[in-house]
Amino acid sequence: MQQIVSLLYILFFLGVSITTLFIVYHISKYSLSKKTAFWGNTIFLSGLIILLGMSALIFSRIDWDSVVFEPQMTQQKNLW
Repeated sequence: MQQIVSLLYILFFLGVSITTLFIVYHISKYSLSKKTAFWGNTIFLSGLIILLGMSALIFSRIDWDSVVFEPQMTQQKNLW
């Protein structure tokens, strides 16, 4: 199960990477000055690295086999 979820995370990461290239290109191309483009890209990439790093760290700590195959049952009231 871990391999399937890891593959999905890799696909997510590739999607984010492609979107990042798109955003960085447009910040660089359509900024009013090179200085603004540099700082815009710096802020964007810094935030992206922090968020993706946190996401990868949290993702690596999840035991997917217990999440998928052994869900904890909560007590449910019989509604009938």
